[in-house]
Order: sequence, then C-alpha cells, then structure tokens
Amino acid sequence: MADDAQLEGSHLDAHMRNADALVLQGQMAQDKEAREDLYAQAFDLYVLVESKRPGHAAWKLACVAGYRGNANIAKLWLKRAVKFDGMPDIETAEAHYAFERF
Repeated sequence: MADDAQLEGSHLDAHMRNADALVLQGQMAQDKEAREDLYAQAFDLYVLVESKRPGHAAWKLACVAGYRGNANIAKLWLKRAVKFDGMPDIETAEAHYAFERF
C-alpha cells in the first residue's frame, strides 16, 4: 500500500497534468473569455502544486501569467523558479512565446 507521501505525490502529478491540459486548451480556445477561464483554472492547480512542492510549478506559473499578459506576476514566478532551480535552460526561457510581449 502506498504511503501518504506517495499518494500525495501522485495527486500532485495528476494536478500538473490536468493544468498542462488546461493550458493547451486555453491556447487553442478562440473565445477570449473561455481562454482566460482555462488559464485561471490551470493557474490555480499550479499554485496548489507549488504550495506542496516549492519550485515544482513556478516555471509553469510564470508561463501562464505571461499568456495572460501579466508581466509583473510572471517575473515573480520566474524569480521563484530560478531560486528553486526550476527553470529550463536560459535560451529556452528567453525564447518562450509566453514572454513575447515583455
């Protein structure tokens, strides 16, 4: 039988996958309101994961903030991702389309 830590870990992994799917749906959504709702749902799931595993979802939170056009929030999450070594390599980060507007 799985211990509590394994069970929590599998739930957090499922939350990450669900949030990733919501982000993809948001990227494909034609309707601005629907897109924003999907991004908000994904953001909430990533925050839940981040609260249990610091640094684990910080990069994804920065990306969602970027998709939503919120540069200040994106920068805060990027700083946290750097702090917890949760960033992709710098070339990938700089080229990521979530941050094109900044």
